[in-house]
Parts: sequence; C-alpha cells; structure tokens
Amino acid sequence: MGSSGKIEIYNANDPDYNGIYTVTQQPSSTVFRFTVTSTQSSLLESSATAKLIMYYTQEQKDFLEQNMVWINTAKSFPYNLASSYYPDGDYPPSNRFRPQWDIQQSAVINNLVDKHMGIFSVIDGGKGDFAGYLFDEGSIKGEFQRLDSSGKRNMSSLYQLTGQTDSGLQHGSIAYEYSTYSKASLAFFKQLQNQAKNKYPDMKWGLEPYSLYRAGGMDATRYSSEWIEEVGNAAETDRTGVNPDMLMQEGSSVDFVDIFSNSLVKGLTDKLGITQDMVGTTQPNAIGEYENRLYAGKAGINGAWYHWFGRFGGTGNMTNFTEITKVYPRLKLIRVIPSWDNLNNIPLASRSWNGSVYQSRTSSGNLQSYINSDVLYSRHWKTGKLFAVFNSTNGVITLKAGETALSTQRVDGYFIEAGDGSADVNIVGNTIKLKSGFTVAVDTSNGQVMGNGYIFTLNATTSLAPVITSSLSSTGTIGTDFSYQITAANDPTSFNAAGLPSGLSVSTGGLISGTPTTIGTSSVTISAVNAGGTGVSTLTLSVYSVCDLNRDGATNVVDVQLQVNAALGVTACTSDINGDGSCNVIDVQRDVNASLGGQCVLGP
Repeated sequence: MGSSGKIEIYNANDPDYNGIYTVTQQPSSTVFRFTVTSTQSSLLESSATAKLIMYYTQEQKDFLEQNMVWINTAKSFPYNLASSYYPDGDYPPSNRFRPQWDIQQSAVINNLVDKHMGIFSVIDGGKGDFAGYLFDEGSIKGEFQRLDSSGKRNMSSLYQLTGQTDSGLQHGSIAYEYSTYSKASLAFFKQLQNQAKNKYPDMKWGLEPYSLYRAGGMDATRYSSEWIEEVGNAAETDRTGVNPDMLMQEGSSVDFVDIFSNSLVKGLTDKLGITQDMVGTTQPNAIGEYENRLYAGKAGINGAWYHWFGRFGGTGNMTNFTEITKVYPRLKLIRVIPSWDNLNNIPLASRSWNGSVYQSRTSSGNLQSYINSDVLYSRHWKTGKLFAVFNSTNGVITLKAGETALSTQRVDGYFIEAGDGSADVNIVGNTIKLKSGFTVAVDTSNGQVMGNGYIFTLNATTSLAPVITSSLSSTGTIGTDFSYQITAANDPTSFNAAGLPSGLSVSTGGLISGTPTTIGTSSVTISAVNAGGTGVSTLTLSVYSVCDLNRDGATNVVDVQLQVNAALGVTACTSDINGDGSCNVIDVQRDVNASLGGQCVLGP
C-alpha cells in the first residue's frame, strides 16, 4: 500500500485522535480520501474507477481493517469497509468517504471512549468545569451511506450493505461482544456518559438527530427511525442508563414539541423519561422571519429550547453564515428568547403563542419577552438588560410601569454593546420605537430582513421585595407524589424553602415536589428573592397517613368507617339521626344501617 502517508482526519489536525471525526458529530466516523474518475461509479462497489490519492502503511491498513466495520469479505481494502456520511460537495465525483468504527467490539468502544475523554480533558484545560458534549445525528443504528450507479448519495442500513440484521461482518479473528450495532451504540453512549459524569458531575450531554421521532418501525432494512423510537423499542437492559440531558431536533419543523401529543410517542417518551423541557431545535435550514418566530413561539410555550449547533446555516434556504458575526441580529436573538424565559423561571402558564405573537409575563403581569414580525425583545436572565431587534419601524417595545432606559447601545456582530444608539430611537413614556425614516438593515442578496439590534440598560424598577402570594397551608400523603408552587408578587428571581419534610425538595423556580416519607406537620420557611430583598412566609405543611381519611392526625375506627362509607357511596352527613345535636359520622353510620335494613337507628 505504499510506505508513506498517514490517516486523514476530517475536521481535526491531531493524528493522535486517529479517526474521531469530531466531538460534535456521529462518534463512530472517520475519513478516507479517494478520487473518482467517473460519475457513474460507486465507491463501495467498483474499485476499477477509483484509486487512493493517499497511501497507507501496512500498519495503518491493518489498524483500519481491525477497527472499522466490514461489509464485504470478498473485496480488498478499502472496499471491504462501510462508509458513513459523504461530505457535501464531494459527489459526484467524490474523493472521500468515512469508514465507521466497528463498535460491536468492546475493545473499540473502550478506545473511542478513551479518545473522547482525552478531547474533553483538553477542552477543560484542568479547570474541572467541562460543560458537556452534543453529538450530531444520534442514531443508534449508525449513519451508513453508499453512492449508487448514478453517483447519488443514499442512506443505507447495515442490512442493505451486509445482508445481516443491524450488524457488520465478522472476519478473520474478529469477535463481536455485541450482537447488533444498536446494542453496541447504546453501550458506547452509556460508557462515555458514565465516565464523563464521574469526572465532571455537572456536565450535560445531548444529541441532535434530524428528527426526534420518525415513524416507520425498526425493520431490518430501515436505516434510521431516530432516537425516541429506536431507543424506546430497545431492550430495557440495553437502554437503561442511556438518557441524554437534551435532544435537539435538526429538522425544520415543530415536531420537536408537537410529537408529545401523539399517543404512540407519549408511550415511548414516558418509558424513556423524556419531557418537553428536555427537547429543542437547532434547525439550520429555514431563514424566514415567520418560520423562526414559529419555532421560538412553540419552544417558548412548551418550556423547550432554541439554539444553534455546530454551523450557522448552509442548508435549505438558510444562508451559509461562515461565522457568528455574519448571522442576522434577528436570528441571533430569536434563538435565545425561549431559553432565557426558561432560565428566568417564567411559568408556562405565563407564556402564550397565538400563531403570530409570542409573549411571556412575570408574576406581576409585566412583559418579560415579546416576539412579533416587527420587533423581538427579552430581558437577559442574569443582567436584566433588555436585548431587542427591530425588524421594522412599526416595532414597539413596552417597558414596565415607571421603568426607563438609562442607555441605548447598538450591538456588534457578537451582539455586544458597541456604541451609543440613542439617536436611532424615540422613547416616549414606557415605549421605545425606531425613529421615523430609520432604515432597517436588509440582506440585498436575498431580500431578507436582518434587523437592527440594541441593548437597553434600564433603571432598577424592582425596589420592592417580593411578597408571598401562594397559600400558606398545604397537605400531602406519605408515599404519594406531592407538588406545591411558591408564588410571589414584585417579580421574584428565585425561591427557596427551608425545613421541608424528608422526601421533598424545592427548585429555584419555587416548585416544592417529591414523595414525603414522614408523617407529621412541618413549619416550612418559604422565601422569594429579587434585587429589592427577600419576602418570607411560613407554610404549614401536614403529611398524613394514607389511612387518616379525616386528616385529624390519628388513624382509628373513624377512618375505617369513613372508608366503608365511601365504598358504599355515602360520603356526607344529611341529618342528625341520633338527635345528639351534631350531624357527624355516627349519623352517617345510622343512615348506612338503615339502608341495609339495620334495626338500631335512633338509639345513642
């Protein structure tokens, strides 16, 4: 095979990574370079029309044949190997394809996990605060492709390539510890997750499948049905412990939240523990103002997320923005507004989307975020500054009562304050508008509105400390799920609770939840905080036995009788049957006795 050259690593310069495509891509891909002399050739089927443009030592060839997926034992290197995604622009003719790591071998999984952990360590730099990782195209069946006779790229299942259900070909002395590629994928994700979270306890990980759910079943010939169906239908022993912190849909649709209304999908998401606040979209395909407003609105009302991932466009009708500074201001801001509402703990009940306008409000009823066709704005979850983009001179920002803008700053390509912009706007009362005649930026190459971005520093309006408004008494039952939401006036930014019964905890958003494990009454100190101070109240929280039906703190014959009454359909006292001056459980029992033909009706 020649005596010089080294393995080509796509999107990585360090040969020590030895075939890892990138931390943020399908983790089992590497790259070969080829040249094709005819558009009527198939890289995986016709060696006559393709030749290596790089040479590999025998040692490198042996390494690849030992560690990459085989699809044909009758063909010679490299046409015996399976390929992953063909890079855009490389076909036809194509000059490279990506062999897939043969993760059905546990030794290969160990190698991959070690290499990923090494990359994480480099990124972390010894600080111990590595944030996490996100994989593209998270199909557990792999991302296999082939070029057909016309040079067209086609997704393929391993069955189509090998004739075996969800498996590469064993060859020579190679032994498979995992019977299918799917089982091996789940083992890889689980092993990497466990090692990463053991070293970086606060880190998160996620996946970016094209669709979270793509109906069609798990038949052998299907190349992918995406994460929810694939993993939801996997054996429990294989899927247990493999649950990403976030699933971000790449495709341009609202399926990332709307799928939860599908009963079949709900059965799978319940099984996997996937909720709407764990999903989002990173779509790089749709540039239109309304489409992005739609995705942001749907994400916002469902507590989901909207972000970029890896690249800024380049598919669909989205411009291929080569760097963040070139992304339109409106596309920068609209992708953080749903996330800021989540981080600001805005309750879902305080968010709305009517098909045109998205808005969210604080507990005091003030606008927190707002998006329509003319303007979008939101308050930064840490600084409280108001970030805004005007898409037209019709846009109006509405401030809180008594709130004023202390400064107006234009923004640069990073959406960072970059100079006084007060000459651009009119501030009248609690409203801000662009001045009449102002020209909003438009991309002349496609006619798309880019928008003009501003950051407003506002006067401190939260001078009053929060006042607790939620009920100051609540009850629960031991061993039963409990939920209580702390609410407060004057725009609290966080909540707390001290003295909770065992089994309960409180979120920063003020939700007390859990399963109480101890009977008794607790005086819980609940608090709400903002820049003006802390509001404190005492919540009387009583946890009763499941048998204490009358909630008097004792389990006795009265509770037993109440249970009997309930079983007989008698739930309330209707008259003082025994004439003792009180309508109570004894009278209910007399009523029951009478209905059953009992003789003792009027006695004491």
